[in-house]
Amino acid sequence: MSEVVKQLIDLAFEVLPGFVSAIGILVATKFGSRLVSSLMNRALGGMQPTLRKFAIRVAETLVLMLGTLTALNAVGIAANSVVALLGAAGLAIGLALQENFSHVASGAMLIVIRPFEVGDFIEVSIIEGPVVIGTVDEIGLFATTMIAPDNVKITLPNALVFNNVLTNNTALQKRRVDINVNIGNLPIESAMTELIELAQSHPLVLDEPPVSCVVASFSRKSTVLELRSWCNSKSYEGVRSEMQKKIVENLWQSEESQGSIVAASEEKEDNCELE
Repeated sequence: MSEVVKQLIDLAFEVLPGFVSAIGILVATKFGSRLVSSLMNRALGGMQPTLRKFAIRVAETLVLMLGTLTALNAVGIAANSVVALLGAAGLAIGLALQENFSHVASGAMLIVIRPFEVGDFIEVSIIEGPVVIGTVDEIGLFATTMIAPDNVKITLPNALVFNNVLTNNTALQKRRVDINVNIGNLPIESAMTELIELAQSHPLVLDEPPVSCVVASFSRKSTVLELRSWCNSKSYEGVRSEMQKKIVENLWQSEESQGSIVAASEEKEDNCELE
């Protein structure tokens, strides 16, 4: 029994230093990846945020992979053996990780094509699924991170973002705010004039293209006007809300003005040819 214990102790003394070294290497790798991230963030400060974050994420991944191989080598598992093992199991691994590889490829395409940048407010219309809305925070190797309007962090696989319909609400500087207003049987010309003056008085509504108002639909009982004004894309939500409030306050402040806002508004791209 004493001989067995002695052999176990000898084995522990042989193996333990390697495991201790491996743990130390992994800890150092973790700190090293953070250091690389910090240095690259400073060095690439002038780079476009989307590319900078993607480059930093790739560098962190490479450092972690190198550290992991070094740690395996410290416990007696040679790096070339790991590479040979991965090569032998390449087909099985490739099939198992096929979807992950598609996320990496989609992430690369998003970086190259750039349908959106970090900071853009986008909508991802998932086929037979929900519409995901948020501000782009990061395009990573495998997933795109967005911040929802209610400050919830959303992570979408890159392939899901790339293969579905994308709407970039802030890619263009200007955005048109369309508000439908049911004026009942009020005189059309005077109602149009009042609506245009209300829009022009808003400090965030642009002078060019000019504000306009058209008849959207009509019936024997009522007429629906469409008020069209332009604003900075990032101010769209605030302008739309404030405009609707002003319309309600001004058209509903007297009994004879029984207007009502119909639905919400529609947004248009930066196209100066008003419909």
